[in-house]
Amino acid sequence: MPFACPTVYDEILKWSKSRPLWQRDALRRLIVNGSLGPGDIDDIFLLCKIANDLEDASRYELVPIPLDESHICPDAGSGEAVRLTQISDVANVNAITSPEPLTFGESGLTIIYGDNGAGKSGYVRILKNVCRAREVNKKILSNVFESGEGKVPSAKISFKTAASDNVFDWQKDCQAPPELTCINVFDSGCASLYVNEDNRIVYMPLGLDIFDKLVKVCDTIKARLAAEREKFPSALETLPAEHEETTAGK
Repeated sequence: MPFACPTVYDEILKWSKSRPLWQRDALRRLIVNGSLGPGDIDDIFLLCKIANDLEDASRYELVPIPLDESHICPDAGSGEAVRLTQISDVANVNAITSPEPLTFGESGLTIIYGDNGAGKSGYVRILKNVCRAREVNKKILSNVFESGEGKVPSAKISFKTAASDNVFDWQKDCQAPPELTCINVFDSGCASLYVNEDNRIVYMPLGLDIFDKLVKVCDTIKARLAAEREKFPSALETLPAEHEETTAGK
């Protein structure tokens, strides 16, 4: 009987269900985004305090979103390919105008070239916002020569699976279809995370880096809690002066 071999992310998901919700939220962010920014750390810190009755949950709109099946690559290990086919209708991303779609070959290598300022990096930023990328900085820049107020970066991203052709109407920072999170984006920004100052390659097997990152998140939360605790006065009251010379006082 055929069966699907569990992936490392399946095992992480199974393990995560024994963890508190704030850690499961951190795991979701780590797996979807690769790293946590300062805003993520603030959210996780607050979720941890709420979970331990150090903050009143009713005062905040923030709720934990734990890691689940939708955040990991569907049918990973099944051999089913997910292929980008084109990016079209790009709006409010750098100075890109896209009367024609940027297309990708369904097999082999697609080479995209152009002069500086042609928009190559802008398309990569879109993919890093939608797909899986190790680099934290996925900022989408608008056209500096136009007012970007009230304009949301958007595009149509077409991709193909074994079962169907799909079009995703992307807007900045919106949740992407889980199929697209199977696609890894690698550029010079991502490369700096793999190569240290001595130019040695730093490698960790797929998925195992998540545990190391979660430990660092927990250490950061622990340090912030300890710093807050130091601000509170001691709960012990000072012994009244008249009792200092008694046997108990001494």
